[in-house]
Amino acid sequence: MKKNVSAAMVAICVVIGLIGAGAITCIILSMVTGKVTPYLAMGLGLGAIGNAIGLVVNMKKKGQNNGSGKDGSIS
Repeated sequence: MKKNVSAAMVAICVVIGLIGAGAITCIILSMVTGKVTPYLAMGLGLGAIGNAIGLVVNMKKKGQNNGSGKDGSIS
């Protein structure tokens, strides 16, 4: 089964992945360098931004197929 994935969805997934990689990098830098103040806050902030974008995208996807349980919507 192939799904039609739009270019916008691919771009959003790439952006979320880059934000997540940046968040993990900042958190690891805070552990390695011992400087908690700049890196940990940036990492947690980037993680929150990435999660918020993912939440908005997933909420918009739900309910696009009327009466179908395939996308998790309740009819």
